[in-house]
Amino acid sequence: MPGFVKRYLEWLQQGVPTGDVVRYPVIGPDYRTNLAGVFIIGDLSGLPLLKFAARQGFEVMETIHRELQSLPPVASPDVLDVVIVGAGAAGLSAALQAKRLGLNYVVLESVRAANTIVNFPKGKLIFAEPMQIANPSELPIRESNREELLAAWQALLDREQLAIREGAEVTDIQRRTDGHWAVMVAGRPAVVARRVVLATGKAGNTRRLGVPGEDLPKVLDRLFSPQDFHDLDILVVGGGDTAVETAVALAEAGNRVTLAYRRSAFSRIKAGNHERIRQLADARRITLLFDTTVVHISETEVELDVGGQRRRFPNALVFAMIGRELPYAFFERIGIAIEKTWTLTRFALYGLAVFIFTSIYFGKHVVASRVLQEGEPVRRYSEWLVPAIIVAGMIGVVYVVYLRLNRGKLDTFRAYVGPTAVLIVTLGASLGALWWMSGQSDANFLWGRHPGFWYSLLYTVTIFIFGLRRMRRKQWDGYIVRQTLSLALIQAVPLFLIPELLPVIARHGWIPAWIEAQAFPHGDYWRWYGFILAYPLFIHNVLTGEPSAFWLVVSVIQTFVLIPGLVYFFGKGAYCGWICSCGALAETLGEDYRTLAPHGERAKRWEHLGQGVLLVIFVLTLGWGLTHWTPAGSWFRTATFGGLSLPVAVEHLRHWYELVIDVGFAGTISLGVYFFYSGRIWCRYGCPLAALMHIYARFTRYRIFADKPKCISCNICTRVCHMGIDVMGYASQGRPMDDVECVRCAACVTSCPMDVLSFGMTGKEHPHDPASRLYQLRRGASVPGSAVTGSQP
Repeated sequence: MPGFVKRYLEWLQQGVPTGDVVRYPVIGPDYRTNLAGVFIIGDLSGLPLLKFAARQGFEVMETIHRELQSLPPVASPDVLDVVIVGAGAAGLSAALQAKRLGLNYVVLESVRAANTIVNFPKGKLIFAEPMQIANPSELPIRESNREELLAAWQALLDREQLAIREGAEVTDIQRRTDGHWAVMVAGRPAVVARRVVLATGKAGNTRRLGVPGEDLPKVLDRLFSPQDFHDLDILVVGGGDTAVETAVALAEAGNRVTLAYRRSAFSRIKAGNHERIRQLADARRITLLFDTTVVHISETEVELDVGGQRRRFPNALVFAMIGRELPYAFFERIGIAIEKTWTLTRFALYGLAVFIFTSIYFGKHVVASRVLQEGEPVRRYSEWLVPAIIVAGMIGVVYVVYLRLNRGKLDTFRAYVGPTAVLIVTLGASLGALWWMSGQSDANFLWGRHPGFWYSLLYTVTIFIFGLRRMRRKQWDGYIVRQTLSLALIQAVPLFLIPELLPVIARHGWIPAWIEAQAFPHGDYWRWYGFILAYPLFIHNVLTGEPSAFWLVVSVIQTFVLIPGLVYFFGKGAYCGWICSCGALAETLGEDYRTLAPHGERAKRWEHLGQGVLLVIFVLTLGWGLTHWTPAGSWFRTATFGGLSLPVAVEHLRHWYELVIDVGFAGTISLGVYFFYSGRIWCRYGCPLAALMHIYARFTRYRIFADKPKCISCNICTRVCHMGIDVMGYASQGRPMDDVECVRCAACVTSCPMDVLSFGMTGKEHPHDPASRLYQLRRGASVPGSAVTGSQP
């Protein structure tokens, strides 16, 4: 990649966090999984706080109690009402409520009750966040340290004598023919119950380094007491809060600590941890090594890759604090659905969705689909398409066989190759069927209405129906209501009703002649869409054989005056999230699928694809202008390059753009993948107007601000962002969110359980903007022109 291109792309995404998301089980209302009668609560649901876990345990038992009351009783005394797997905060809370409700229950715990708290470092502080949320459970959650909380819980257990079986490791859960669940326990008889609650957490599923020597006794994955170690060479691996807290505690205990992190900087640690480790690093009590990975561990030293160079360090202990994983193997074994996991059913539905949306898109204008048959250049494209699909299919089959023989790489197939192969084959089948149909069908059917009418009606009704559902599910939040109504009304009136009524209005002579001649020459009332869908998203008012000064002026004002001003004051989302019809469908129909959006560094790099589409548009516009907007005898209209005239080359480029981008990407693929990769795939990776607004957005004053002390790093804000933004990466740093992809959907703001996030503008006084005077005053910093200094009272 040329240096200037790389610098430009880096400028667009200056230092944006690129954290990924954890794939959690698919959990519906009332903590239900896809398995009827199996529930998931606690850390497995994605909320890491004790108070949330206790609340979930209470609520899930209320739900189960209501369900069982509506069912006939079970005669067998060997069938319990509910089995609770795990005796952490969620499991204990559930057991307490089950006992209060008179349910026949048992708790199966693989180690011991409250094992996660027992494994906390000595003296670790326990916070009762969020303070504004009440704890309905009898399990005490209060501000304390590890020892105080364990004492309170032990006193409760001694008093309540809950039915807890410690040392009971659950290995499988199987559905019996009578509808009950058999919970298999290692070395013990199975336990049968009508309902199962999984509250195991992630404590027993430590991630591995995957390097030689990591099984040595010196390699640990948790710190119990820093005072047990002194004057040792210790390596801490990781870049999260746990790793930083471990490094700080060991350094303060008098050890020589090195912290190795694979990224170039901390992006998700709390502000207090960031400040403390920087202080120790500046005092040379901790050595920070970024862009560093572990290569080998021996008894007396470690080998690290530091920025591409191998280095050896003396070492007595290694703390691998790289996080813990969900028990995916266990979930797969019992059949729990996991987010973004590809199954045979999902492959089939994926192909069906692409086929349906391809048919719908082409069906809106049957004559237009004849582009697949008519015209010599396009005929060559269709003749090329068929063998290309056959070759792609053959390659896909070979790759599937290869992956089957190398099962360790099967996840690669499921994540990338499989969906791509299904997409290519399905799209080819769709286009082939429509190629044949377009030559047989008439342009008018269904009560004499043009197919485009029915397409627009379906599009509009879909937005209204799912928009209403969105507002209701968001509990009529004011921002969501206003945004949804804006999107729905713009789609209904200027993008549906007015274009349908314009021919009627024109027949009555109600449109002035000069307006009709300039804006709608030859009765082209479809040009009205250009008032809402601006260039370069809607190119047909600009790239036309009969250029209109009216539409050239409108497009220039829209694209280079109005939209830049809108983005400057309100962000790119003022258009993408409040006006655009593509955004309207994404925010309504796509609401339930936003957690499927691709995240991480790779997904972020692919967003540059939109800049390539924008470049093609600009090149196409330049060529079109030179060949269509210049005098008939001009050099540009007669010039040839390698035997191909410039007008023909431009025409070919436009056909390719319409086929690949307008039809293939925007019209069919992006809609077909709504239910598999979220509704914003076109907006992120293909929309040329969005790509242009990314440039404008580098200068916007709009931000999402974070009250960073309240952030609990639950990552919900990042999970619900269908633009793939690492919102938590910003929030944990207290950094105003300035990612150019943001469309102001407010999902992160409304989904945050701690009310950390809020909208705002730089240059105004905002309590969470580090650059504002109000922020500095609240934190007691010295502010020019103010007499207030020192610490906050």
